[in-house]
Amino acid sequence: MRKGRGLSTKGLLVPSIIVIAALYAVILIFTFLVDSIGRKMAEATEKYISYSDISQMMQKGSDTLTADVRLYVSTGETEYLDGYFKEANEDKNREKAVELLRSHDIDDTELMFYLEKALEQSRHLMLLEYRAMKLRAEADGADVSAYPEVASYSLSAEDEALTNSEKLLLSLKLVTGETYHQEKVEITSNVGNALGNLLSATRNEHAALSGRATLYTSLQIVFSIVLVIALIFVFYLVFRTLVLPVMRYADQVSDDEQMESKNALSELRRLSQSYNNLRDKQKNLEEELRHTAETDALTGLPNRLAQNYFFESLNNWEDCPIAVVSFDVNGLKIMNDTSGHAKGDEMLRNVADCIIATFGNGTGKNCFRIGGDEFSSCLLNVTEGKVEELIADFRAAQKHYGISVAVGYAYAESLRAADVSALFEEADGKMYADKAAIKAAR
Repeated sequence: MRKGRGLSTKGLLVPSIIVIAALYAVILIFTFLVDSIGRKMAEATEKYISYSDISQMMQKGSDTLTADVRLYVSTGETEYLDGYFKEANEDKNREKAVELLRSHDIDDTELMFYLEKALEQSRHLMLLEYRAMKLRAEADGADVSAYPEVASYSLSAEDEALTNSEKLLLSLKLVTGETYHQEKVEITSNVGNALGNLLSATRNEHAALSGRATLYTSLQIVFSIVLVIALIFVFYLVFRTLVLPVMRYADQVSDDEQMESKNALSELRRLSQSYNNLRDKQKNLEEELRHTAETDALTGLPNRLAQNYFFESLNNWEDCPIAVVSFDVNGLKIMNDTSGHAKGDEMLRNVADCIIATFGNGTGKNCFRIGGDEFSSCLLNVTEGKVEELIADFRAAQKHYGISVAVGYAYAESLRAADVSALFEEADGKMYADKAAIKAAR
């Protein structure tokens, strides 16, 4: 079968599925990218927090050592020595911070250089702090054997020659003076150079990832909106080309109307065309069957069934005068018996032609063969005088057709008030009276 023109189911569904699948795939890709960037941002945030903690850890270790050594040389209280060596030998915040950075596998030679330099400077500064603590201990005559680093530190001969007061003053100068302060500044600077750059790089990485995440999220929203629009458009096309035509077809089939293929898919167009062709054939067949059922095969006149339908249809007419005419063929049996049925059939056809010519109004639809030799006719909107005139013409025409027909009529002024059965009885009575008169005249 030749495919119909217009949009087909395949032409609608295949592109729609491809477009929707492509949009959905793009949305999934952006979802994956946003999720991946989210994980990277979380990692960057964790690194930033970790680097900040490491920075604080290094600073804490350095500040603890400085604070405890200064407090010890200022007060001579050994509890500050305890705090100092707890940090130096147990807590080891500076060393742990460096190890944590190394565990992050940071591939930055310059950064590690600054950290190693800061750690080395811090260790060098500790020697200065040991000297200051040793001077304070000797000035006080304190027992520092519990602190091997201080106890084992050897003072120079120059330091040993100082008085206790001078030793006390020198110890304070060593941990509060400009030299000590300058070295602390250098350590802090090296730590800041290392971790500051690292924190800055981490912040920049986080900002870059955030920008990409915002872009991908925006694109994801845009494509989601496009997907929704595409789905709405596909739904509209399906509703317009499939659902609406099917709903319309259901109503048209129910009402026995032709299917309209407007805006329908090509498959539905072919379906509607096939249905319409089948319906037309059925209507034609029904018309042929009805015509056969309502037509007298011999004369071509409508039969008794058609007459019944005709009088039923009069219910739809406006009120008007009505006349019913009854006919009965004379001598049909004699013709059949003496000349054969073919001659009898010819006589009946002549009778039909004569009735149509006189009473048929040009169509013959109001003239009927209702029995073997019985005919009838119905005249509407005529005067009784016109009916009598037509009957006179019919009597005169019989000689031309070579027939003899008895005729009688009944007339009523109002179709609505008339009783058709009573009119037929009256017409039949007059027809039989005419038939008796014709027979008596022979």
